[in-house]
Amino acid sequence: MRRVVHAFLAVCLALGLSSCIFEAFGFAHDQKLVGPYHLVGVDTPEQMTLCVRDKKGCTGVGIEATVVAAGYDSRFIVVLRKPANEFGQTLGTPDEYWFIQRDLAAEARGEGGDAMGPFTADEYAGLAEGNDFPELSVVFENLR
Repeated sequence: MRRVVHAFLAVCLALGLSSCIFEAFGFAHDQKLVGPYHLVGVDTPEQMTLCVRDKKGCTGVGIEATVVAAGYDSRFIVVLRKPANEFGQTLGTPDEYWFIQRDLAAEARGEGGDAMGPFTADEYAGLAEGNDFPELSVVFENLR
């Protein structure tokens, strides 16, 4: 009976540790936006960035934390960023707007485009009007 209890405890411990190990290599938030682009918060949602995801991991596109909103259409990806430090604490500086002109052939190969920005709200409004940017349809209200 004692061996059965020890075996049972050993299995429970192994399962518990394995779930901790697998969780440790995951992200706090990982949401596919479009194509290879993902919105990822590595340790916390406050560290949300835009990256290109492949089998090896996630490569940043130059838009750091904290991404609070994003949108896309067949031509563009747009992002609203509230600048933050490496811990996801916002810096109190004005919001930044970014965009990526999509290259669907490159995306099919798992590659991302270059991020353009940062732009102020007024600069972005002018660019958005001239380029017919998509709406910021994915919004993280808890990060605003």
